[in-house]
Amino acid sequence: MESDKSLPAERCLDIYIISQSPHRYLCYTSPGSHTFDLCVTNVVDVWSTGFTQEKLEEHKSAHGIKTTEEYYSRTRDAFQEGSVQLTVLDNTVTLTLSKAPLELRFHLHQLPISEAKAKIQAAVFHLAEKVCDLEKRLKVSEEIRASTPTKKTERGHRLLLPGTTSYVSSFLFSSAFLNVPLSFTHHCPMTSAVWEHQLKTQYT
Repeated sequence: MESDKSLPAERCLDIYIISQSPHRYLCYTSPGSHTFDLCVTNVVDVWSTGFTQEKLEEHKSAHGIKTTEEYYSRTRDAFQEGSVQLTVLDNTVTLTLSKAPLELRFHLHQLPISEAKAKIQAAVFHLAEKVCDLEKRLKVSEEIRASTPTKKTERGHRLLLPGTTSYVSSFLFSSAFLNVPLSFTHHCPMTSAVWEHQLKTQYT
């Protein structure tokens, strides 16, 4: 098997929602540098792949997976495409990701209550941290936006400067708005000059 040196030492949980009316489940991956653990929970019970390094290598070999990172990308792609199947049978859960022939199938087993609580706690705090982080980033973005002069106003002033194409467009528009025939302004230089002078006075 290839080395997973490129995999980050720590990674965030990837959390997805699975809806199977009337039930809803959270499916998420656990962090780890050289391990992969997939969990499903209804926020009461938790089912987990519980991979040891040996079991993970066996699963990789059976499904043609070369690196641990590939598990994360394949899981993400499957949920984005909506190609996910979940079968819940009391103490076991079967989760199938993607479509044949690139199908990934996981068999998850229900965790004891103590382990389930720890898993749910980790997921909840992860979500809370993500929300706090997003709120901070949003606040910073809003502050930057509020302190930055709007460029639309500056652009508007430039567009109305005499000698520019936009100024000519403004002149033509104003002529039409004031019911002055374009043919009249074109054939009467003096009248055209008067209108141009008035427009320059108005917009400069």
